[in-house]
Parts: sequence; C-alpha cells; structure tokens
Amino acid sequence: MKKIKFDPSGICLSADDNDSIFEAVLKNGFVMRGECGGKGTCGKCRCLANGREELACRHIPAHDSIISADIFLHGESLSLCHRKLDYAVSPFIHTESFSIEIGEFRDYMSSFKAFFPDSSEPDLEFLRQLSLLTGRTGSVSVLFAGKRPISVCPDGGRISVGIVDIGTTAVKCLLADLNEGTVKAEASALNAQRRYGTDLISRIIASKDNLEDMSACIWNSVKSLFLKMASESGLPFPSILLIAGNTVMSSLFCGISPDSIRRIPGGPVSASFPFIRKEHVACCLVPAASGFVGGDVVSGCVNVGLCREQEPSMLIDLGTNGEIALGCSDWIGVCSASAGPAFEGGGIKCGMIALDGAVFHASVSADGVDLSVIGGEKPLGLCSSGVISLIAGLFRNGMIDRSGRFTERSSAVNGRLFLAEGKNGDIFIDEDDIANLLRAKAAIFAGAESLLASFGMSFSDLKNVYIAGSVSEHCMIDDCFEIGLFPPVCRDKIVIVGNSSLAGCLDILLDSERWIESEKISENALFVDLASEASFMDRWGAALFIPHTDDIYGELI
Repeated sequence: MKKIKFDPSGICLSADDNDSIFEAVLKNGFVMRGECGGKGTCGKCRCLANGREELACRHIPAHDSIISADIFLHGESLSLCHRKLDYAVSPFIHTESFSIEIGEFRDYMSSFKAFFPDSSEPDLEFLRQLSLLTGRTGSVSVLFAGKRPISVCPDGGRISVGIVDIGTTAVKCLLADLNEGTVKAEASALNAQRRYGTDLISRIIASKDNLEDMSACIWNSVKSLFLKMASESGLPFPSILLIAGNTVMSSLFCGISPDSIRRIPGGPVSASFPFIRKEHVACCLVPAASGFVGGDVVSGCVNVGLCREQEPSMLIDLGTNGEIALGCSDWIGVCSASAGPAFEGGGIKCGMIALDGAVFHASVSADGVDLSVIGGEKPLGLCSSGVISLIAGLFRNGMIDRSGRFTERSSAVNGRLFLAEGKNGDIFIDEDDIANLLRAKAAIFAGAESLLASFGMSFSDLKNVYIAGSVSEHCMIDDCFEIGLFPPVCRDKIVIVGNSSLAGCLDILLDSERWIESEKISENALFVDLASEASFMDRWGAALFIPHTDDIYGELI
C-alpha cells in the first residue's frame, strides 16, 4: 500500500501496489481526465509523477509519490423523503386493470390489439410478459407511459418510477412510489463519463472510439443510484425511468452517436429518442429542442410553464452546457452558450459538486472568510454557489478588482488565497479559479443577451427570468447580481427554480398534457446558433468583468 498526494489540491489517496495512478484515483471515488478511459491512447491523463512526466493510466508508482494533476471528487449523495405528488386527471405514467379469461392469449399480437386498441405497438419485452399469462384467468394490472403499455404488474405489488436528469457533470435521480403517490428518495453522483472530458465536445470526440463504453458508463451510474435508493426506501427497482438530459447525454445513453451535433450545430440525428429497454427496464426520454439544447431544458420549460404564458419570459439553465430558452405561448427560441464545468465545480482546483462537505456559501469581511458547509462537517471543497458568494464577497470588500485579480487588501500569496484546512488538504481559491467562473458567467450573460437581440428584444421586455440548475439551489441573488451573473432586471422578476429538469419530468409523470407540451416545444423551438452571431464574442468580452464592462446594472447592485 502506497500514499499518493496530488498537487495543487493537497488530496492524499491510498493505492494498492499494482494500481496505476489512474486506477487509484477511480478506486478512491475520484475522477481524472482520460478520454480513452485509461487505455493509454489519448494522452489526456498526462501528469508529473515526482517531477517526471508520465501517463497516469500507465504509471504504477514504486513508492509514495507526489503527483501534479487535477482530480475531482466522484461522491454520491442519497436522502429519503416523503413528498406527496399531485396527480392530474390523466397521468402520463399510470396503471390500468384488465380482466382476462383462460385461452385469450394464444395469438399475442391479436390479443394485444383487442385489449389495447389505442396503444402503440408493443416491444418484445411486453409481449414476453403477456406470454406468461397463458392459462390465467382474472384481472391483471398493466403499467402505461401515455398509451404505450410498459409492463404487466404483479397483483397488489408496489410499483416505482424513476426520474433521471443526466447532466454533463452530474447525474441526479428521484424514486417515486406510484401506489402511494409520493417521492421516497433522491440521489446524485458525478457523471462517471467525466474521465472522457469535462465538456460536450470532448465527450462527442471520445464517443467515436468509446460509444459502447460511454453508454454503459451512464447506465451503470443510474442503475447504481437506483439500487441504493430502492434498498434504502424499501421500494422495488423502478419499472420505468423517465429521463431528461442534454442531447449529447441522451444520445449516448441510447447508444446513438452524437457526432452530427458537433458537425452541424443544432442538428442532432434526431430530437426525439426511441423508447428503449436497459436490462428489461423501460426508458422514456424527453425530446430535445436541438443538438445543444436538450430534453433537460424542454423539461424545464414544461416545469416553469414558459409556453403557457402570454408575455415572453426566459429560462436560464446554469450548467456545463449553458442552455437558454426564450418565449411564450406563441413562440419559443433557444440557444446554447458553452459555459464549461465551473457551474458544476469543475475547472476549480478545490471544486466539487454540491454534496456533503461542499462549501456552499462564504461570508467575507475584513476579519477573514467564514465558510458554510453542506452537512456541517470539515470542508472537502467548493461547489459553484460557494465560489460565486466568495467572489462576490471578495469584490465587495475590495480584495479583488473588476478583472478578478487579488488586490493588496487581500491576504493572497502568489495569486492564491487560503480559506480553510479541509478533510483532504487545504481549501483555497486562486486567480485562475476566479477567471474560470467569470468566463462561465460571461458566456451565460452574452448568450442571454444575444438570444434576446436575435428576436429584437432586450432584458426589459421580459416578464420573468427563471434560473435553473443545481447552482441556483444554494446561490444568493445578491451575490449573483454582484458578479453580473443574472440579467439586469428587477429582483422580483428573478425566479429561482432549482433543478427544473427533474421537476419538469415529475410534471410529465403526473399529467399526459405535459408530455404533449414537451413534444410541441421540441418540434417548434427555433435554435439560434451563437457561433454564427458576430456580436456574441463582443458581448462575452464585455461581460468578463465584475459585474460588467458597462454600467448596465445601475441601482440593481
């Protein structure tokens, strides 16, 4: 057994004698860059091992080592709950009872059409389940998604439904009890695909040689979370999963190559995804709006009712692939501004997603920095809301300037500010971390402004601005205004909605009309390609400062 210390984070890990650095990182619940999955072909895991350049997936340390490389926490979070669901008259996922007599299931397709005349064509798994009813008599219960029959349910058995948000950085899930009408558990984990790259383009390129592995990677992450949630809650593993994700993640989950998205922005192989089975589990995916605006944003639009409003509003999903929707009941436009992983804790040396141990808020004063940690224990790292509040506090106190550089008022040494002693090493922030967050916020701001301009509108024309994404669950509105992340509108127009992707999937689960709405959004959304907007880069450059180059916020700050 050897000890491996990673610089600059200070994280220390244990490694078996025959483990490569890459394997040791994975075994300890962390992830490091490696688009080939550790096969030694991409060179992305190149690091300095005791001062010598090595590939982490090929280097087996002979003794305790110091490694210069970034690694990221691959933690899991799970909690039980009891959230009552409010079903509509016609829920999308529901059960129906049927009476059968002996001998009715001889020709399964004929019997299927007789019993389910309004249903979609069955898949082979459902026909297999029907075949098991041969010779039975009495009533059976059938689980449906819309008009599609999913499975034959055991008499009196409990039925669970899984809700999944597949993000570029994190996977988040809910487990619902269909019989009781409640959400019983929620869980999240870092997307294990992160080793193939932190952004969508890296994942698309990596999928050319690793499509099957990357598809299995997502499924195994999802399955692992639901196995744990089912065990903790006492529910069975879900019979059906309702899934939303960006278009690349949804494609990879289905085993479909996303390569055309990179080549023709806004043009995936298909905006809608096939109904599929993963190890007999039914999987239904919310349709996408374009190649870089996925089912997660479509689901979010359903949740906030964007297409049910008479006046135009905007939905901003803060994530690795910053997606923005603008519209009302008459029209909808969408765009994508690549923000990078900073809003999910990536690109920050002590960054992590919002799990136990993450600093989610920082109070800055002349006397120092006070950190608030999820779970209240010693900190493991900084999640994005913590970084946002820290930057805002440092700026208010004159410790960083408008470009994010430390001033003489700070106690920073060589561009690095020590914050606290953490579980795995010192917690700090440096000027590169600040620059990464400012680049991410600039992309979001410039994307929102460019989308409005393409429709001849300005921020003052908006009824509401809905802010979605995990970062919004912990962020303070004043901090976001301070750094220029939120659009310059009145505070009462800002509506924090958290994970609108999961919430929208729950809305769809409860109401068939919401599924129909998601299909209409997918079909009618107009994609605005920011890469072809000459003014986007000008807007992005102007937004790189705190809060902005121009005094567009006025008395809002």
